[in-house]
Amino acid sequence: MDHLSELFLKLKLGVEETKGLDLGDVDTAISALQSNNEEFDETTTENILKSVVALLEIDEPESKAKVLMLIAEIAKSEETRVPCVKAGLIATILSNLESEDPNIVLQSLRAIGNISYDNELAKSALAEHKGAEKIVKKLGVLEKSFDENSDNKLELAACGSVLNVASDDEALTEEAVSFRAVSFLLGFVKQSLHSNPALCQMALSAVSVLVFSEKGKASFSESDGVEILMKVVQESEDEEMIDTIFEIFKSLIVDDNAKKALVQHGYAEHLANIVSSSNNAAEDESLKERMQSAADMIVMLLTEDDSMKVLFDDGNGSVYKLCVSWLSSEDQHLEISGCLAVGNFGRTDEHCIKLVEQGVHVQLLQLLARTTKRENMGRHQQAVFSALKNLAMPVETPR
Repeated sequence: MDHLSELFLKLKLGVEETKGLDLGDVDTAISALQSNNEEFDETTTENILKSVVALLEIDEPESKAKVLMLIAEIAKSEETRVPCVKAGLIATILSNLESEDPNIVLQSLRAIGNISYDNELAKSALAEHKGAEKIVKKLGVLEKSFDENSDNKLELAACGSVLNVASDDEALTEEAVSFRAVSFLLGFVKQSLHSNPALCQMALSAVSVLVFSEKGKASFSESDGVEILMKVVQESEDEEMIDTIFEIFKSLIVDDNAKKALVQHGYAEHLANIVSSSNNAAEDESLKERMQSAADMIVMLLTEDDSMKVLFDDGNGSVYKLCVSWLSSEDQHLEISGCLAVGNFGRTDEHCIKLVEQGVHVQLLQLLARTTKRENMGRHQQAVFSALKNLAMPVETPR
């Protein structure tokens, strides 16, 4: 690691002697950092950061951007991130977000994002200096002036910075949400879906972090988040994007308004397709988990009255029919999900009558009979009895 210390000392001494930065030497240092596979020891980190602090005094834009790029590369190594904060770099880097030079802003966002990754000390410093607010304000400027024909490196770095800054930090998440981060990120999702999938995915990842807060969920709803993300589901074949949206919707589905919006925009049918297409779930643990989560989400959607009625569709709904088919699926998770779904569909007298007319009670009794031949079927039997109770025929009022 001595060669890295020497490279940075050379840069520092060069600036002290000439008041300028040798960009060739900077590129050499950047290449050395990018090719380094060793962990930084404490002495090397301390020496490098002393040089970096001195280099940050340079005002010339190209040189300033190079120094910030050096910091971003240094902070890719986990062991350097806390020392970066202790060296006082957070406040200085944040101040450069106001620069008119796009490369300075780009490297500042990269540096903040890298230093913040899994770094509680960095997040404390960011909270102290209103870091989330400053980053989100820059995010908003970029979203407003979005150009799908550019390389969008700035936008990608801004979304990545929001992701790393807000992850696992309630205070910074709340700060980001309060300055409309969710709305701006959804704007990027909408605008970059076809022109820049990498940016779209990064924006989705950042949204997935922010919607874990109650204010984030509310902002998502106010920004037509379900409609925007359903457009991605319908128009993209990118599995990573679809998976991220699946996780976002899982966190939202406890809210009745979100349930209505998801059903209105056809997400229940999408979930049904996930379950139906998981024919080999028994051999693939991740596929099995996805199938089970999709079934659970459908059951959750049915707990909201309007959504349940839409999906029942007078006994003709495709999602309703799929749920009933789970009763004879021989998959224990789907059997229980089917019972829970039937119980939800049977919350009105009219539905109870229709369910019995279609023989759903017979399928429940057949499932109950099968459970008596299996071990540890208490949960199954409870689910069946609960569904049967809901299907008890309503007594007609005498006239």
